[in-house]
Amino acid sequence: MNTINTQKTDSTLDVTVNGAFNLHARNQVKQHITADIEKLSVDFDHCHLIDTKGVVFLFQWQQSGNSLELTNPPDMLFEIIELLALQDHWELNTAGVN
Repeated sequence: MNTINTQKTDSTLDVTVNGAFNLHARNQVKQHITADIEKLSVDFDHCHLIDTKGVVFLFQWQQSGNSLELTNPPDMLFEIIELLALQDHWELNTAGVN
C-alpha cells in the first residue's frame, strides 16, 4: 500500500510519496489541502510509480494558479506528460532530476 507524509508550513504543503502516486495517493493529498494552501511541494524520492491520475492532478493544481515544486520525479512522470501531450502546456519546477 502506498502512503504519503505531509507537513504544512504557512501556505505550503510538503508531501513525501512512499510507494505509488496514484488515485489513492492523490486522494490522500487532497484531504490535506485547505483553502490557505498555495504551494504543493512533492518529494518523489521513495516513489516507484506514478500514474495518469497523479499526473493530471499535479497538472490541474498548477494550471489553477497554484505553485508546484517536484523533487526527484520518476522518469515515468515525463513519459506520461508526453503521452498526454502536456509538455507544451506545463513548465515543471523540478529539483533532483538526473
